[in-house]
Amino acid sequence: MTVGNTFSTEIFYGFAAGCSFFELCNSYRSTRRHDLLEIVAVALCATIAGADSWMDVQRFGQARLAWLQTFLKLERGIPSHDTFGRVLAALDPAQLLACTRQWLLDLNRAVGRHIAIDGKTLRRPHDKAAGQNPLHLVSAWSSDARLTLGHIAVDCKSNEITAIPLLLELLALRGSTVTIDAMGCQKQIAAKIIAGGGNYALALKANHATWYSAAATAFERAARCDLKVAGLRCHTTEETSRGRTERRQYMIMPAPRRLPGRRQWKGLQSIGTVLRIVTVDGVTTSEESYFLISLPALVNAFGPTSLARTTTCDVCPAESRPSAIR
Repeated sequence: MTVGNTFSTEIFYGFAAGCSFFELCNSYRSTRRHDLLEIVAVALCATIAGADSWMDVQRFGQARLAWLQTFLKLERGIPSHDTFGRVLAALDPAQLLACTRQWLLDLNRAVGRHIAIDGKTLRRPHDKAAGQNPLHLVSAWSSDARLTLGHIAVDCKSNEITAIPLLLELLALRGSTVTIDAMGCQKQIAAKIIAGGGNYALALKANHATWYSAAATAFERAARCDLKVAGLRCHTTEETSRGRTERRQYMIMPAPRRLPGRRQWKGLQSIGTVLRIVTVDGVTTSEESYFLISLPALVNAFGPTSLARTTTCDVCPAESRPSAIR
């Protein structure tokens, strides 16, 4: 079990600086053998690496002891799985969550320039007999760090629109680009992102028929003109893995002046499209998506460094089953 490749050791060198927040968790000050701060730090790192039981946390600590000791003392080694479970259970959950969230906000300023917001349903952690529905989360995902910066639980997918503004309030948006699927393509959400100092790329689908049609028409006209349109930028990527080839063509152009309701979208500067052509076992499929964008019409603000990873905000399989960590 290892930390994902996207995480570098440098990310966690800042952990020690953020540890002052964890010292607020004074509901359980220390154990006889191990420092509380170190217990929390090891458990957090192990959870990020995919640990879903206290035994996994202990194994992670033992396997990564040398690395952990670059920013933690761990003079008595790694605690047992029983110690992890007993100490973490004694902490005030709300206080620990507040400390963790503050550390993640500081971490976001250093590692997260692209934030993908998406809603996912964890289908397995539910109990039909008890009338408990599957858990639905709206999460903010840092594509650069491959780290969930925060999430809010909602009753159902239809409540995502009200949850997204609340989630945005938890994030340090300045300097970041926020991507959201069609559910979050709302004028109020765009305005909130701009007010927080960030930029947005909001997906358009048929449920926004007027804007979707206008964006599609604009790029169709550009295609008829052999893409010789003022301000239009293009970029193409191709990736092959395990018999699957995906070709993506990105195009971005200044938002047309005649775009319906353009002035109602705070900060709107450009519109973009991504054409995905996927070939698997000789079968080719294609999908085209459109976006409203607050950034200038530059490919590096829209291409593989940003929207190519919009779809990476997925809940991993480990989160879709009941966890042994309580």
